[in-house]
Amino acid sequence: MVWDRPDLQSIRFPNDAKFPKDPNVIVVGHTPTYYLGDAYTGKIYTQNPHTFCVDVGTPLTGRLAALCLETMEELYMRI
Repeated sequence: MVWDRPDLQSIRFPNDAKFPKDPNVIVVGHTPTYYLGDAYTGKIYTQNPHTFCVDVGTPLTGRLAALCLETMEELYMRI
């Protein structure tokens, strides 16, 4: 298979507490955060300091999101 939706809640870096300043970051899209439950609808999802889903389901939620990788600031706007 070339493409599949990741199981965002199972992506793990080895022992996040051991590597809190690990510079590696995974940013994914194409899996709207509303698939993860109502608590995540329209919000950037993060399980740990290294993994982010920035697909907030804009066509359904009317919300657009961006993540600044230098500051990790989450930015949102209504469309």
